[in-house]
Amino acid sequence: MDEPSGVAGASHRRFRHGLEDLPTAIQTFGEKYGAETVENIFLDHLKADSEEERKNKEIVEDSSLSPKFWTKEQDKYLIDNRNLSNEELEERPLLRGKTKSDISKRRKYLGIIQPRVQRYKHERLVGLFFRLEKGQKLYMHIKVKGGNNDIKFGVTEGKMRSRRLGERTVHDDSYMPMIVGEKDLVYTARLTGSYSFNFSNKFSWKTSKLVEVTWHLENGSTFGQFLAI
Repeated sequence: MDEPSGVAGASHRRFRHGLEDLPTAIQTFGEKYGAETVENIFLDHLKADSEEERKNKEIVEDSSLSPKFWTKEQDKYLIDNRNLSNEELEERPLLRGKTKSDISKRRKYLGIIQPRVQRYKHERLVGLFFRLEKGQKLYMHIKVKGGNNDIKFGVTEGKMRSRRLGERTVHDDSYMPMIVGEKDLVYTARLTGSYSFNFSNKFSWKTSKLVEVTWHLENGSTFGQFLAI
């Protein structure tokens, strides 16, 4: 009865687990074991599966009352509302019983990471600030559209490097190499702290660019954002 699990995994009970499948079981094994024995084993198997499903359902239904269990609906809510603070999420009815600490740990487990976006419109420059832990890897995919599909890109620790020119600050993008089209990268944090992933279109005074950025931590959910620069 469970043989389809090798292909269908956890959804294997969609096959060979209905009462309409009992005649097939009797036809296959009845001659060797007897129709009555086959029927008893078949029905016992269905009963055991039914009890297991009931217990799993009870765990899911009670999970909202305990920080030890999280439902798929709650995980999806954390992902969809990743811009909210732990304090704001703690007040939501769907997460009742969860403390800020519970929510913070679950976010880390799910690999939820959302940057702070810093725009410098007069500079045609955007920074995505991520908080990373030492040794943590951030996987990023960059896709550029507009003009020659090119953008300058670089990573700095902490605030963007800058220099003062007269009375205004000009952000230095001379260290940034050019990206044309698309690029995949993996960045490993040297220390725990803030890292700025910087995109500069200062070299193109007339043509704006649209940059699609997606990112994820190891084994984490993938997120994305469009940057008009």
